[in-house]
Amino acid sequence: YIDDNIVVVNKPAGVLTHSKGALNDEFTVADFFRRYTTVGLDTTRPGVVHRLDRDTSGIIVGARTPESFAILKSQFADRKAKKYYIAITKGIPKQAKAKIDIPIGRNPTAPSTFRADSKGKSAVTDYQVLDIKDKFALVALHPTTGRTHQLRVHLQYLNTPILGDRVYGKSADRLYLHAYKLELTTAPETRQTFVAPVPASFEAYFPEVNNDVANI
Repeated sequence: YIDDNIVVVNKPAGVLTHSKGALNDEFTVADFFRRYTTVGLDTTRPGVVHRLDRDTSGIIVGARTPESFAILKSQFADRKAKKYYIAITKGIPKQAKAKIDIPIGRNPTAPSTFRADSKGKSAVTDYQVLDIKDKFALVALHPTTGRTHQLRVHLQYLNTPILGDRVYGKSADRLYLHAYKLELTTAPETRQTFVAPVPASFEAYFPEVNNDVANI
């Protein structure tokens, strides 16, 4: 989707949101945004307002103008952007619906990873189990904060890591975490909702996944 203010993409799993350094031959979401934005063209993250982990698929919105960037950035900072994810967990959460309010901090023994930490930053996730098959659960996730690896750490904390999480669980053909829906104000008095269809790979575990997520 594209208009005068924003550009929205459905990021495939395995693609970086933006480079961490100047030297990188890998194509990123930011490289795609570059041709459509006037924001941050002298950086490695032109137009980038928020990010998804490399292994996570789904909705990313980019800003096309400095004005749009300010509008979008403030919403993520003020928790006014509503984000909804779909995940498959290995194991079934004990409660069908709950709020996870567990602070998260960097893991000092593995600085690129995070963990539940009472001295960490506030992290809040609402979840709901949509379906159960064998030892797997299809879960809708609504984070109201945006900490790095938040959903992955929170579900690991419940002893139900996301299927395919090579950092906080065990590897599979992919990380079964998908940014399904994003609702935000894209211009004054303009509220929009974007949906990225659930990848077909989820159907191998939950054939009715599209029906399960219809009312999220």
